[in-house]
Amino acid sequence: DNVPNNGDTIRSHLLSAAKSEDESIRHFIENYTVCLNTMVDRITSARPGSDGMIPRGEPLPVKALVILDPDGDLPPTFTDSSMASFGVVVRATKREL
Repeated sequence: DNVPNNGDTIRSHLLSAAKSEDESIRHFIENYTVCLNTMVDRITSARPGSDGMIPRGEPLPVKALVILDPDGDLPPTFTDSSMASFGVVVRATKREL
């Protein structure tokens, strides 16, 4: 299922891995990268006879990928309302999740 605060987790791992590297790499990660928290809102059923191992195909849902972007780091195309038709929803606060 979803990993809560997955962007924060990835950022933590990146910074941890950068500890053994040149300080400039850690500085770059801290100041120039963004690891956004995301959530996939999609429940699929299994294909008959697959013992739950093969998901059944489904049409694109109205909300398939939710991205938390509190500082507005995503390009404007992601926040355009037409992205919802592709299953992408951008939220500015955790309350909106």
